[in-house]
Amino acid sequence: MRQSSEFVVSDSGEQKNARPGKGASRKRIGYNLLLRGLLPFALPALEWRARKQVSQGDRWRERLGFVPRRPAGDAPIWVHAASVGEVQAALPLIRSLANTMPERTVLVTTFTAAGARQLRQSAGDRVVQLMLPYDLPGPVNRFLDRVQPAALLVMETELWPNLFREVHRRSIPLLVGSARISDRAWRRYQKIPGLVAETLNCVDLVAAQSEVDAERFRNLGAPEDRVETLGNVKFDLQASSSVAEQGSGLRRMLFPDRPVWLAASTRPGEEEKVLDAFEKVRSEQPGTLLVLAPRHPERASGLKQLLKARALKDVSRSEQRPADDDTDVFILDTLGELINFYAASDVTFVGGSLVPVGGHNLLEPIVLGVPVLTGPYYDNAVDVAEMLLAAGAVRRVADADELAQRVSEILADSAVRARMAERGWRVIETNRGAVDRLVDRVGRLIGDEVAGMPQP
Repeated sequence: MRQSSEFVVSDSGEQKNARPGKGASRKRIGYNLLLRGLLPFALPALEWRARKQVSQGDRWRERLGFVPRRPAGDAPIWVHAASVGEVQAALPLIRSLANTMPERTVLVTTFTAAGARQLRQSAGDRVVQLMLPYDLPGPVNRFLDRVQPAALLVMETELWPNLFREVHRRSIPLLVGSARISDRAWRRYQKIPGLVAETLNCVDLVAAQSEVDAERFRNLGAPEDRVETLGNVKFDLQASSSVAEQGSGLRRMLFPDRPVWLAASTRPGEEEKVLDAFEKVRSEQPGTLLVLAPRHPERASGLKQLLKARALKDVSRSEQRPADDDTDVFILDTLGELINFYAASDVTFVGGSLVPVGGHNLLEPIVLGVPVLTGPYYDNAVDVAEMLLAAGAVRRVADADELAQRVSEILADSAVRARMAERGWRVIETNRGAVDRLVDRVGRLIGDEVAGMPQP
């Protein structure tokens, strides 16, 4: 049970800068009663999901706040990144905090088991990793008593009423970093403005991705003087040379001498459209291999049935063998390797965008110099998508036919690939710096010297 956390008021702005009152308190009581009622069902559900996602049990004791006590005086900086996408986005920030405040421990929580696994693979021993406690007074207080953080930095828009209230009560600086409010969330949470305003009044700084996001947070009730536009940390992703090398190595080992199209983070109902497009691409670009990477790798067995029904030959990454000349589709059914497969591809379609999911991170392949296609549904990051589209770094497709046409064009023309890569880099370079600005604000709030940081 992942609780949604983007609370919104009506577009009319009538609740702008609303302050918490009795209505908000009553809603918080109702919120707590609802969570308590769901808890007996949530624990086994999360156990099942963890075993399905990462083949291991869920760390439910940590979710109830039973975490190891930090050493006296440790006072870590606590970063919360809910799942795989947020973890990937937060990595430059986590590394910067560790490098610029070396005397501080960086503690990172996730909500999903997949996010925890991604964090272990990406950050290793550089951080202390725990599961986020349930947003109930008991688990929250146990967690805070044992961890005693110097500050809490929540990524994107994870608003937790009980956690924020208790962190504020204990005078722990609280920031929402790279904060955003999607159109869908804006509409969804019109019904609970009081609880939202009460929660946002506990935040010391909302570091918004864009001016649109900043204004939405103000309309939700965040105090005017606690909202700044500091940018999107996803622009600070760095493509290490090792990723490019691993991508080249994967390509040589698994599918040498073939054009490669990666369909990444695909969703149910979307794979059928991708496969329709693939059939047409192969008629234009014979020998093309489709690498199919579902958003949730546990869906791979269902995809195999789909491919079998279409008489397409497949091999899975978990089989640990290369795609031979007769292989049509390579299924990426493992976690934590997507970025390496981006580096191994000639063109990428980023999924969740041909179906109304809202899209996924377009910047990961862009930073690796890979041409990117997206469908029309990218409302999870409209500003980033439209910036990249306007620059010609990303191309939008409406359906399977247009997807096939664009993939074929890009595979056929190395000059197009190079031009899209250059334009993508230009956008990224122009928008870097959010991590430095955010680390600076954390240092100011906790009174720490931040080593080697540029002056704002």
